[in-house]
Amino acid sequence: MIKRKKLASFLIGFAIFSLTNVTAALISPKNVCKTFEGYYTNRDCYYNPDQVLEVPDLVRRYNYSLEEYEITTPDDYFLKIFRIPSKDPNGEPVLLQHGVLASSENFLIIGNSSLGFVLANEGYDVWLGNFRGTRYSNKHRYLRKSDREYWNFSFDELGSFDVQSTIDLIHRTTKQPAIYIGYSLGAIAGHVYSSAYPDEAENKVKVMISMAPATLIETSKSILRFFRPYWNLLQRLVNVHNHGELFTRDGPLIKYIRSVCFPYPHQLKMCLGFIQLAFGINEDQINPETLPITLYHDGDSISIKTVVHLSQVAMSRKFHKFDYGMDVNLRVYNSSTPPLYNLNSIKVPNYLMYGRGDFVAGKKAVFDLYKQLSKRGRKYGVYAIKHPSFAHTDFMIGKDVKELVYDHIVEFLRKLKNH
Repeated sequence: MIKRKKLASFLIGFAIFSLTNVTAALISPKNVCKTFEGYYTNRDCYYNPDQVLEVPDLVRRYNYSLEEYEITTPDDYFLKIFRIPSKDPNGEPVLLQHGVLASSENFLIIGNSSLGFVLANEGYDVWLGNFRGTRYSNKHRYLRKSDREYWNFSFDELGSFDVQSTIDLIHRTTKQPAIYIGYSLGAIAGHVYSSAYPDEAENKVKVMISMAPATLIETSKSILRFFRPYWNLLQRLVNVHNHGELFTRDGPLIKYIRSVCFPYPHQLKMCLGFIQLAFGINEDQINPETLPITLYHDGDSISIKTVVHLSQVAMSRKFHKFDYGMDVNLRVYNSSTPPLYNLNSIKVPNYLMYGRGDFVAGKKAVFDLYKQLSKRGRKYGVYAIKHPSFAHTDFMIGKDVKELVYDHIVEFLRKLKNH
């Protein structure tokens, strides 16, 4: 009987202790902790405003100056471009172009280790691009975001129009060729641009550094392979019910995902787990202190047509324009099949980087891309990140990404400058 009373007292005490900790965590304004255990105990935790800040406030919070530009693409989309100007009048311009379901915020959300700030500290003139449809580039001269025609674009337009217009702005402003650093979708758009306008790109881009280039996306290890047959059906549903926009930034779906994914580690890891099943699993690179920040900033708008285009490339393993089907292809391309992008025509020297644990842009995908580039395009070769399981998303949010990737990029550019 005494043992039962002691056990009951212990369980009640433990329940009160647990409830107290959970309640404290719920009402605490602290949103990040240095360890995963801290999220339950509220120890070694603090409030990091980066979770809700937009690009201008992120840049100023870390004591950098900021300039904003708005440009118009040939097909009348308005794009907002951010610039962290160099304190060195001879600082070389670098354009950072983001990946899928993201914006330029992704280059600024892991504090002083963020690529945008690392390059600024090295004296580079940092430009941050934003693709059409994202929170910073969501206007059109004639169309509204709620118009289906607004979302009628794939990664073809992102490269042919968005990247071209952004590169042109940088060249007109600085009178220097830019260093282009594209991540994932940003790398794809860079290859579209440099293959569509090889002479122009050669004149305006010094080098193209591709982090996890998904140009020849390969999904045999990714859970995405199971969804490939259904993207066309999803496209029809999204076109009917959401005018072609797959995600709406701060819309009901994103708000629901955030309610499920925060604030505790089991929630954070569950949501990250779905991302890892698609893009690569690497528990070693999960950072408890930045994970709530990076997950919160994920989920920007994208057109379903862009995602379908990526799935088409994954299925065909050919870098081609959007496939509308035989009948429409004949009208649009005068061919029953979509034409290939001519990667061999690229004159800008490339430097390709991949992680060994990447499920969509790993060794096979990157070397397949490398082989299709021209001799000049292959000039700087391929670099494997020195980590046994470095995954696709680790290029943006990995715990050691600065040491493994960004410092290496800085060293590569330093050697390039002194060559």
